[in-house]
Amino acid sequence: MYILYGDGVHDDAPAIQEMLDSGLSEIALPAPKARYAIGATLKVYSGQTLRLPETAEIRLLPGSSCHMLTNAQRPAHDIVITGGIWNYDNVNQAPNPILTRRDETNKNSHMSANPDYVATYETIGDLGVCLSFDHITRFSIRDLTVKNPVTFSMRLAYVTHFTVENIRFDMNLGNPTAENMDGIHVDGGCRFGYIHNIQSTCYDDIVALNADDCYDGPLSDIVVDGVFGADSLRGVRLLSTNSEMKNITVQNVYGTFYQNCIGLTYFFPRIEGRRGKMRHITLRNIHGRNAPRRPEYRKGDNSYYFFSFVWVDGDIDVDSLVIDGLYRDEEIAHVETLKVCKGARIRTLSLSNVLQQNKTDAPETFFLNEGEIDRLYMYNVDVGEDLLLDNKGTIKKISEM
Repeated sequence: MYILYGDGVHDDAPAIQEMLDSGLSEIALPAPKARYAIGATLKVYSGQTLRLPETAEIRLLPGSSCHMLTNAQRPAHDIVITGGIWNYDNVNQAPNPILTRRDETNKNSHMSANPDYVATYETIGDLGVCLSFDHITRFSIRDLTVKNPVTFSMRLAYVTHFTVENIRFDMNLGNPTAENMDGIHVDGGCRFGYIHNIQSTCYDDIVALNADDCYDGPLSDIVVDGVFGADSLRGVRLLSTNSEMKNITVQNVYGTFYQNCIGLTYFFPRIEGRRGKMRHITLRNIHGRNAPRRPEYRKGDNSYYFFSFVWVDGDIDVDSLVIDGLYRDEEIAHVETLKVCKGARIRTLSLSNVLQQNKTDAPETFFLNEGEIDRLYMYNVDVGEDLLLDNKGTIKKISEM
């Protein structure tokens, strides 16, 4: 029988894991005297709920460098996680392995940031991920805070019928830098998901839906509803290089972003003959502007923003992209609000209820097209005195209503 200390000094992992191993359907931890400390990954079983008080801190002990929580069985089913401040304590763990390997490889490059360098996820351990879950049917995680991860706050892969809601982030500037610090990282194989009310600053994507990244596989039938991020790298990212993404709705996104607000992306390196596949993508009620770029982000300065506010990358096939309710109130960057890159192909693009307000000292183009679009529909698009469309690609049919 292990002792549950809750004093922030002694390792509580053996006692908490003993409770989980008991097979009880609900493990409810009491409010700790100070905070819980764990030196090993906690593993939750099928049919279990792990519950903490919402403001109770559970912190990874120095040098542990492991997931804080994962599922014990694969496949698993019916797991619920609720409450707690899950503090990875990144400055006292091994540093970001992606950046460490990249910087060692590119010591003489500008800010050691060679975009062509790719660390292989399978060879760099847990990547500094705080909470990691995979191969689960019926999964729910809610009402908690993730604090100071090394990389991703939360990762899901091959999880179906899931809910992620009321999640907050509390991040320092990283170990070693403010990069790769994702919020909700949803990888291949995930389906039938609802992601709701995700808040605070991340130094990567607040929500990332990635069909081809840590785990490859199709992504489908997912709603992202309510993303609120001040001075984050990106609000929501959709990524495909080969596996199909379909039936994805992203709505109610608010904030300021120093990369872009929404990105439909491929992922380097480009692979000859492989294209991203996206079907039935809807973006609705998107509000925001560009954020100032601080030196800590290692993304350059305010003189040049490469990515548009909404970005459709090259080498992607999109059958239907609907953007309804896009509001950009820009004060800093002159980059386009929407860009479809060279090599992108879109069958149907619908733009409706759009307002671009340019408060900078230079004109902005609303929509730069370098790709191939079969049908473009526009309704109630107001860009003031700025250029509505700069078409450097192909648009077969344009309809304005």
